[in-house]
Amino acid sequence: MGNNKLGFLVGNKIIQIKISKYQIIFALEKFAEISVESDISIKTENIDIQYKQGDFSKITSILSLLEKNITDIFEDSDILNLKFEDQSEMTLGNANNGFESYSIIYNNKIFVK
Repeated sequence: MGNNKLGFLVGNKIIQIKISKYQIIFALEKFAEISVESDISIKTENIDIQYKQGDFSKITSILSLLEKNITDIFEDSDILNLKFEDQSEMTLGNANNGFESYSIIYNNKIFVK
């Protein structure tokens, strides 16, 4: 695991995905939320997509993460990589839109990048 301060993400399952034009929020089962205002990269055995804000043609790939457990994380600078039980990966970060890349809320703490 690449980052101890975000270690609480490991073992969490995505139980809800909220989608709007400028933000996607992943609700996790252990009372954590990941709010994303940057591009999202998703890699699975069959796909490798880059989701950009408002590009709803790629939403199905994001919804495919619903009910998946996070098994590992790695954070480097403004990038957060989440690995899932089926070996798929989601990478968040590097917002070029003037907003934060992502924020995480857990146990009354907020982590912002």
